[in-house]
Amino acid sequence: MNRTQLQVLAQETLEISRAGRYSVNGQVILYDACRPAELWTAGALDKLVEELEYTAQIAKEKGLALQTIYMGGGTPTVLEPAQLDRVLETVNRCFDRSRCMEFTVEAGRPDTIDRAKLEALVRGGVDRVSVNTQTLNDEVLRQVGRKHTAKDFFEAYSLAKSFSFTAVNVDLIAGLTGDTLDSFCKTLESVTALEPENITVHSLTMKRAADMIGEKEERLGGVSQVGRMVDHAQRRLGEAGYQPYYLYRQKSTVDSLENVGYCKGDTLCFYNIYIMDETHTILSAGGGGVTKIVLPGNRIERLFNFKYPYEYIDRFPTILERKDKLRGFDL
Repeated sequence: MNRTQLQVLAQETLEISRAGRYSVNGQVILYDACRPAELWTAGALDKLVEELEYTAQIAKEKGLALQTIYMGGGTPTVLEPAQLDRVLETVNRCFDRSRCMEFTVEAGRPDTIDRAKLEALVRGGVDRVSVNTQTLNDEVLRQVGRKHTAKDFFEAYSLAKSFSFTAVNVDLIAGLTGDTLDSFCKTLESVTALEPENITVHSLTMKRAADMIGEKEERLGGVSQVGRMVDHAQRRLGEAGYQPYYLYRQKSTVDSLENVGYCKGDTLCFYNIYIMDETHTILSAGGGGVTKIVLPGNRIERLFNFKYPYEYIDRFPTILERKDKLRGFDL
């Protein structure tokens, strides 16, 4: 598929996203890499299930047609297989998926992925996953506090490809602590050689909560270097048959660079287009979730969930009260 054909497909994707259509986003945020399951068995998982049920009831009352499901951010695969089964069963039981075009799970960190969890995703009807290494430089991974290695990524990716998913995405980040242009290019070559359906290249965003040490310029290795990484990715991925199909910028992104999603053929992720183009409502559940309501006249309203597990649990009635506002909107 060439760029013109992809543009036509993207436009058709937007045209079928109109009033009365919506997507669901489920958030599973990781706060303690050492004890992820304990955080969710403490009650947050129960609340996530309850919120999904509550949200689905409102969508049914409003007569909305579900188009896409996206589970993430956060790292949903921190959940144990039985927990994943429970969340996915809730989604399938409560939401009408008869017109749903895709179900994506951001598996995320390779060190959280195993066969039993991927089997749970398949049982739940998931057809797209992400395996996000960020870089294949083990020293850089160590510096940014990631628990996985390049070897872990290759094993997790190979395992994901052994299942029936229609698309696997790999996230990379340009500008990580200690990374160089040469190192980034080697990572890109190795990932491109795997031929994943989607590759997303993120530019480093300076977040207050990021666990990075040192002065800004030291972390970035120089803004111009990050720009060269992004430029190289665009050229190399184009040569490898990938086309850019969505992009967005985040606050505090290095040198105001963008994050770009690339796909091969017609494997674009509809959800990514919808959330960036703001063409229809996104109903979000889970800690840190943001429901985005698209109203007539392209007016946007947002409903925010509390982020941290103790807030999400203790103030859960407030979250449901906010969800009730959906009943008063013309969707």
